[in-house]
Amino acid sequence: QRPAVLELYPLKRQPVEERAPRRRGASGPVQPWPTTYWFVDELLSARIAALEARGWVGRLERRLNGDENALRAAEAAHINAGLERWAALTETDRQLAEERGWQKALRDVGIAGIKSARKVKCLHAQYAHFIGAAVVSPVGRWIAELLDDGMDSKEALVEECVVAVIDDAPKLGGRDRAHKRGTG
Repeated sequence: QRPAVLELYPLKRQPVEERAPRRRGASGPVQPWPTTYWFVDELLSARIAALEARGWVGRLERRLNGDENALRAAEAAHINAGLERWAALTETDRQLAEERGWQKALRDVGIAGIKSARKVKCLHAQYAHFIGAAVVSPVGRWIAELLDDGMDSKEALVEECVVAVIDDAPKLGGRDRAHKRGTG
């Protein structure tokens, strides 16, 4: 049985006490909302958060960028997500979006507002899109496979971290850290 997701409208109306600009050009009671699908299952959300905490965002991004067929499928899903969002707007709201310059935030970005199909960001958004949308990215399917395999509760292969030594002291941040794929 597939989990339930909510299909959200592309414009968000904020209560007066919460109004604050979140996106460039977005102020007032109505703002663009590029996340179309949203989970309602807290347990599933926690399981996906566990995948993120175990480094699966980066692993899935590397897998996506290493597979041209998967990347083409992801690009199609991201394009379709923007078109689907734009088509969901009423004519009046589409005109409002154009007047305020929100085409990019609503029509020209992908799943949950991701700007590049090569990027894997929020696994929650990717998986919710996989559940709810007609054209889906392989990333959502991979997340489903990870959940089916219980990878949210298992320690996956981790990447070793090789730390460069500069002035006889290990440096742990930024450019001083080099990574290589672990072998187990």
